Amino acid sequence: AAGERETVTIPTAILLDLARSLPGQDLSLKSKTGAVTLASGKFKASIQTLPVSDFPPLPVLSDTDDGTMITREWLRFAIKAVRFAVAVDDPRLALNGALLQFGATETRLVATNGHQMAIADGPATTGTDAIIPRKTLDALAGLLEEDGPDVSFSASGNHLVFRTGDYTLISRRIDQAYPSWEKMALGDDLEAIHIDREPVLTSLRRAAMV
Repeated sequence: AAGERETVTIPTAILLDLARSLPGQDLSLKSKTGAVTLASGKFKASIQTLPVSDFPPLPVLSDTDDGTMITREWLRFAIKAVRFAVAVDDPRLALNGALLQFGATETRLVATNGHQMAIADGPATTGTDAIIPRKTLDALAGLLEEDGPDVSFSASGNHLVFRTGDYTLISRRIDQAYPSWEKMALGDDLEAIHIDREPVLTSLRRAAMV
């Protein structure tokens, strides 16, 4: 009926591919039993929907945003800096994500796959430590590509919630203890070496060509 809200479950990949093929054009969606009709100009397609009952329940979010504020610029930089060190399909589930850690002197994003480790430090703030899954990091990276408001982060039960502007990203959290990375990265026997950035980057690019 007119004015009533309808709920449907649409395969994301199909909808995204169709939307990308129609850049700059308005899209209209009309649902009917078992399918959604997508139309734009002279284009029309019917997409089969999935049972709404199969969609996992979403966490109940508060109308008031009382999460920890993280600067957008730093989070964008941090994800890019540590993403390469996140493990892929490791049986140690904690390594398949990056640790977001809040401390008195800095906020840190840490990733290690057991062979490599990357750490990005940022402005100190208070919050709940959490492991952000690899796919969530990738989704956040895409969401933060353009400039915009800072990011509000909160942990709600088994979920992580990121809010920025009109966007809300909800992810399941990895509920495991992260390895004691400090012992590996901050040991007394480690010595810092300072090198010029550009010569090293140039050498790496040349080495990758052969």
